Amino acid sequence: MDAARHTTLIVDVKTAARTLDLFEAFEALGGPASLTELAERIGMPVSSCFALVRTMQRRGYVYSLRGRGPLYPTGRLLTVARALAEHDVLSQRLSNDLAALRDCCGETVVIETLNGREALYIDVFESHQQIRYSLRAGARRPAHANSIAKAVMGAFLPAERNRILQVLEYRKLTSRTILSASRLEADLLKGMRRGWFTNLGESAEDLAAVDVPIAINGDWFGISIAGPLQRIKPRMSSLAKSLREIVRANKGALAGQRRSGG
Repeated sequence: MDAARHTTLIVDVKTAARTLDLFEAFEALGGPASLTELAERIGMPVSSCFALVRTMQRRGYVYSLRGRGPLYPTGRLLTVARALAEHDVLSQRLSNDLAALRDCCGETVVIETLNGREALYIDVFESHQQIRYSLRAGARRPAHANSIAKAVMGAFLPAERNRILQVLEYRKLTSRTILSASRLEADLLKGMRRGWFTNLGESAEDLAAVDVPIAINGDWFGISIAGPLQRIKPRMSSLAKSLREIVRANKGALAGQRRSGG
């Protein structure tokens, strides 16, 4: 790659990141914001923030009353997101079932997949309880201490599973974190035999999760029920049963060819 093309690529990636930063700044500030407030929140010069905002205004994503004063996103971003969701097989097929499961078990329900060395949260149905597992879609977690990553790895063929085990970073997160490929493999085999996978205080001391794999259009995902350790641990078998029932109920609708890895 020549130097000019490489420089352009870096600028494009940085601009994309700044655009996302802008919308996250609006979310964090919780209302209309001045150009100065946005620039400070993002950590960029006011002049650069102004250019970004003007682009967003021209595209119809940001507005200001009478063309001046505080800025705020229009409904266009939500419109685009809704249109995308209508064509998302996860939203189409599973949202109602996962929301109902959340309401039935009283805990947070998550659908997630394995992305490189990390687990990537695709959608989150957060518990209504005051003390609950709380996170956002798009969050990432280390795969070696995550029940959903375990479920996805457990669905892979042995060669692909072994390849992933060898490249994970076994960083200690709690006193229960699994710190070697051999121990994680043993944990995976245990989960494969019983048909469900766990995280018992491995990523956070007081957090537990139960997970099962699900194939969607040939790709592997995991569905998890997560919450405080003291509430999840005594119910693991019954929660796993509820998860497996959802997988069975959706198997035909989500049918696809099994892949060997991702």
